Amino acid sequence: MIATPHALAGAFASRFARTPRGALAVGVISHLALDRIPHTDYALDNRAAMVADLAAATLLTGALARRHRLAAAGALGGVLPDVAMMAELRTGLRVTLPLHHANHTSIEPPVVVGVLTQLITAAVLLTRLHRR
Repeated sequence: MIATPHALAGAFASRFARTPRGALAVGVISHLALDRIPHTDYALDNRAAMVADLAAATLLTGALARRHRLAAAGALGGVLPDVAMMAELRTGLRVTLPLHHANHTSIEPPVVVGVLTQLITAAVLLTRLHRR
């Protein structure tokens, strides 16, 4: 999944935490759960898509953090596995990368279905987060 649904899922999961560490942990768990859903990612060398995605995730997290105390920590946990993956790809390290790839679903849906999965996930999470 792209960063925006992961950040939203982490922010949502933070509602079940009592501390920032707990919110970070449930955010990471939400990331692993979402990666099991068949989806389509943009290519890692598509900088325009990455910047737009990270900007949307940051803006939504900022807005949510004003309403929910632990949302920022949960959102960070939600994107942390992908940040670690990118760092490992850049440095040549292989610490979490094998586990991250093994956790991803092996089902590769058509692009339309994969993108729709992410849009629906983000929409459901936004409606849930919008509620008090």
